Amino acid sequence: MMQADHFIKQRLRLHDIPTYETDIPYILSIMNTIHQQQASLFRLNVPVMVSLKVCNL
Repeated sequence: MMQADHFIKQRLRLHDIPTYETDIPYILSIMNTIHQQQASLFRLNVPVMVSLKVCNL
């Protein structure tokens, strides 16, 4: 958790965004939610069916 806090503070400072200690847990929660959703999207195995219709002219 300490490393994540440091990472968030560092990134916010990099973009000149003020850091508020009380916001860090919320930012971590949002980042975790995004990460979980991205991971679930990558795990989706959706079969793709291509149908070819041949026309005899």
